[in-house]
Amino acid sequence: MPGPLVTFSVQDGEIVSPAAGWVYVWRETGVGDRSVIYVGATALHPVARAEKHLRDPDPLVGRIRARFAAAGGDLARPLTVHAVAVASGGRRALVKAMVAWRVSASGLLSPHYCGDPPALLAETLSPDEEACVRALVASR
Repeated sequence: MPGPLVTFSVQDGEIVSPAAGWVYVWRETGVGDRSVIYVGATALHPVARAEKHLRDPDPLVGRIRARFAAAGGDLARPLTVHAVAVASGGRRALVKAMVAWRVSASGLLSPHYCGDPPALLAETLSPDEEACVRALVASR
């Protein structure tokens, strides 16, 4: 049986996305609640972005590769990435910041967290943005 069909459009040499992008969390697998090692946002599909995180030698692109071991993490151990698409018109940077803040406030950050420092923002989320945040904070 084939896997799911993936369809996307290309226009004027660019990939056309119906979403504003993606927000994602990286979690250590099998370590309990304090498992979030990174929160990110991207216009790329999360699998493509994960590949860049792991393989790109530029530390500004290959952030997991560059930062996780320095934070005491071990890339030989299993990790899981959970991602949600942010609706067109959504503010993925705001969603990312709120996810990081809420996982931190909920005690879910790993001792090996290597993402940007969580910071509470005063902006209000739309209902769709709030749903993205809740889904990622609850992901296991």
